[in-house]
Amino acid sequence: MKYRPLITLLICFSSFFTSFLLAPAYAESVYKWVDAQGNIHYGDRPQGSPTQTLRVVPAPPVDTASQQRLEALKKQDKNNTSKKEADAKAGSAPESNKEVAKRNCSIAKQNLAQLENSGLFLIEKDKDGTDRLMPPEERNKNTEAARKDIERWCNWT
Repeated sequence: MKYRPLITLLICFSSFFTSFLLAPAYAESVYKWVDAQGNIHYGDRPQGSPTQTLRVVPAPPVDTASQQRLEALKKQDKNNTSKKEADAKAGSAPESNKEVAKRNCSIAKQNLAQLENSGLFLIEKDKDGTDRLMPPEERNKNTEAARKDIERWCNWT
C-alpha cells in the first residue's frame, strides 16, 4: 500500500516511453500551403509560398492472414464473375426474360380484369394515398393500355 503511488507512476512512465520506442522511426513529410486565391494545397514538395510541414505516419503493415483472406475473396469474386459470364453465354438469361414476361403478362391480365369488372365506378389511390374516382376517359385509356400490355407480354417468345 505504501508503494502503490510509486508503482502507478512507474507504470505510467514506462508506458509513455514504450509508446515512443514502438512508434515508427520514419515518416514521410507532406507540405501544406495556401495559394494567392486562398486555396489550400497539399503536396510532397514545398512550393514557393510559405509552407507548413505535416508528418504523416504510414499505416501498419497488413498481417499475412488478412492478406490471404483478401486474396481468397478476390479469387472468389473473379470466379463468380466468370460464372455469370458463362451463364449469360449459355443462354440462362433468356430463361429469366421468359419469367419476367410471364409475370408481366399475369399483372396485365389482372389489371384488365379489374378495369373491366369494376362496375360503373372505379376507385383508386392517388399519389398522396387518398381514394379518388377514375374518370371514364382515363378508365378507357388504361383499359386499352392493359390490352396492349397483354398483347406484348403474353405473346412474348
